Amino acid sequence: MRKLITLLVFLLFAGLQVAFAQRAVTGVVTSSTDNSALIGVSVVLKGTTTGTTTDIDGRYSIAVPNDQTVLQYSFIGFTPQEVTVGGQSTINVTLVESAQMMEEVVVTALGISRESKSLGYAVANVDSKVLLESRALNVAESLDGRVAGLNINVPTSGAGGSVAINLRGSGSP
Repeated sequence: MRKLITLLVFLLFAGLQVAFAQRAVTGVVTSSTDNSALIGVSVVLKGTTTGTTTDIDGRYSIAVPNDQTVLQYSFIGFTPQEVTVGGQSTINVTLVESAQMMEEVVVTALGISRESKSLGYAVANVDSKVLLESRALNVAESLDGRVAGLNINVPTSGAGGSVAINLRGSGSP
């Protein structure tokens, strides 16, 4: 009886080891325009929330559960790409720049995005052309006076000071 229990426990642990066996896939993500390394590219196991980002050299490492796993690579300004792992342990990816224009998005509380038409309150809109034409030293200063309820306090001392931005009801910077 003792031998049978020992055998069952051994088989259970061996089965768990096989079920949770993962291997690492590494690689480098580069840009198609100049072959430069892309920093901060999202590398995610398709259908999960498991992922990583590329480092300063465009390198990444991620644990994959099996050969059928699909890796999704995405970065702002580039077309997303999917690659099936198969038997590969190194996957180098080159992302192609996307010329797609971004649409207007309004972010409300807690990261909830909505169209501005569906909101029951006023939405301020500042065109990027207005910001580019401004003679301000930074974006925060160029927003001053263009958004209702936005108070921007620019330090009077020299370079290196921080800009304090208060939006409606914020009592302290």
